[in-house]
Amino acid sequence: MISPAPSEDDKEFGLKRRIQIRFAIELYQVGILLDDNFFCDLLRNLLGRSKTGKTSSLDLLGVCTFVKYGSECLLGRLPKPMMLLAQKANMKLEG
Repeated sequence: MISPAPSEDDKEFGLKRRIQIRFAIELYQVGILLDDNFFCDLLRNLLGRSKTGKTSSLDLLGVCTFVKYGSECLLGRLPKPMMLLAQKANMKLEG
């Protein structure tokens, strides 16, 4: 589903990959893509690791996209506006 590696003549690879990452996260948010292992493999790939132990280069823009759009639903981080709203409502936040 996510492009594995850039071809030599593909100058738009980074943009395409970031769009694919964001789309996969949106599919997870609406309940269409439910495979948690997919995101573990994706993050491992973005960090330059594979299941076989082979290393490749770090995709920093891909990691940033993953964290920006997946931080709430995949990583459990609550956005700052939501935290402030909860504090104003005197709700106790765990964690």
